[in-house]
Amino acid sequence: MLNLLPAAAKKNSKFNLKNLKVYGLLSDFTTFHFYTYNPKTRTFSNDGTMCVGPTRENVCTDMIEGLLHLVTLGSYLTVFSLQSATKFLEFC
Repeated sequence: MLNLLPAAAKKNSKFNLKNLKVYGLLSDFTTFHFYTYNPKTRTFSNDGTMCVGPTRENVCTDMIEGLLHLVTLGSYLTVFSLQSATKFLEFC
């Protein structure tokens, strides 16, 4: 799976986004691994691992942490996309 992150970074370079970090999530629905690939330095980072409790009572509370991580990442990507779109429109 990690070999897909450099491939995504290469694809980004075709759209003038060559230094854009690529994020990945690997999960079996009980353990979630968050990764980042930085094409500028060509390095991988493990941004954290989250485990969801095995009991039904713990699943909901443990998933809150994962959901917050995904919402934060989604917010960052939305802001970056809007900034990129604004620069593109100014360029045209």
